[in-house]
Amino acid sequence: MLKLLVFTALFAVFVPVMLPAQRYEGVNVRRVHQKSYKGKVVPGRFSIMFGLKHSAGVFERSLEHLPQLNPDFEYYSIGTQLTIKYEREKWHAQFYYLKQHFDAGDAYSEKKGLNNDCLYLNGFGAAVNYHWSKKEHWSLYSGLSGGISYGRVKPVYPLNGSYITLRYRLIDYQLTGLGIAYCHKRFGGFLELSYGTMGWGQLGFSYQLNKV
Repeated sequence: MLKLLVFTALFAVFVPVMLPAQRYEGVNVRRVHQKSYKGKVVPGRFSIMFGLKHSAGVFERSLEHLPQLNPDFEYYSIGTQLTIKYEREKWHAQFYYLKQHFDAGDAYSEKKGLNNDCLYLNGFGAAVNYHWSKKEHWSLYSGLSGGISYGRVKPVYPLNGSYITLRYRLIDYQLTGLGIAYCHKRFGGFLELSYGTMGWGQLGFSYQLNKV
């Protein structure tokens, strides 16, 4: 009961103090936004993006979780991504959902005695990018992202043609050393050189779903 009384007293004291401050901050934000054409820093904005991307140099990601699958080849990935992005002048933060399809062609492992050519993943994660150079519609950036993926792999035993399905979860991480982005109105494209579970190179484009 005493804790409830103390909380009520603090609430009664601090709420009247906070409300004028919030109103003042709102006026200040609107004023900066109105003067943005003079080069003032505008507040951040939210956007919803949909995109497609292609990743190269992606190694077999189930090596630790599925030791029975150990082919000596690389995957390439084609994925679709839905992103909620918050943008400041130089810093961009985003939360994303990623649907990926990995393919290695008709690779066959003599040692393991099976063909492992398809991998499907659904992933959730967050990323932060720092845009250190901007010029009109172009920008250069570096960033870091991380998340978790879950999915299934369908290897086939060539002798009898039977399929088995294995399910697992993976930790995602990616360090982008150099990214080049182009944006015009709602359309954009990017090229990244990076290191992590998504491989060493990514190429894609995006479309902004909401109006700014």
